[in-house]
Amino acid sequence: TFIVAGTQKGGTEALSNYLREFPNITPSTRYEPHWFDMRSSPHEYANGTIPESAVADYVKRYREFAFNASQYKQRKNLSFEKTPSYMFVPKAAHRIKSALPHTKIIFLLRDPVERAYSHYKFTKKKMRQRKNKPIFRGKHHYTFEDFIEKDIGALESTGVVPFDKNDPLALVKLDEAWERYTKLKLDNGAAWDAVIGRGLYAAQLRVWW
Repeated sequence: TFIVAGTQKGGTEALSNYLREFPNITPSTRYEPHWFDMRSSPHEYANGTIPESAVADYVKRYREFAFNASQYKQRKNLSFEKTPSYMFVPKAAHRIKSALPHTKIIFLLRDPVERAYSHYKFTKKKMRQRKNKPIFRGKHHYTFEDFIEKDIGALESTGVVPFDKNDPLALVKLDEAWERYTKLKLDNGAAWDAVIGRGLYAAQLRVWW
């Protein structure tokens, strides 16, 4: 198995479509499983690491969820799934490392400004399609500038920015701040508006190194 893990609006759908054309590659049955970012193990540690004793069950449930059972048994040389938000969620990295330690991870990165505007247009489209969804109520008038201002406020309040490169503990503080930022976004159901945060690639990728 290999995983296309990000970034959102970075070309992952196009890559997934190309990969599906190869006869020796079996894609997940679910379009974007969202297993490692949204489904925890009841035995995992606070950072998402899964103890060895619980890995087999977690992996079994993942494969049953993401892949059709008969399809997975009859898979060719490779299987893969795509969930771009894995890159955004620190716990996803720890869960994947615990459950599938030899899995290859693919990240696609895009110019952060272009990615942010594409994200904005994508979200506005979702708002029109799901106008009665609670998290979108009262926000249909948001402009691109509103999205930017709101997200920068979240990045500042959680300490992700400003970043002091001269501080010897800067990277440690960044990791801690990123945990706070993603928790804030996910707890409020507002990861959809992280137009700036999802383009801060260094902050997201450090946990995957």
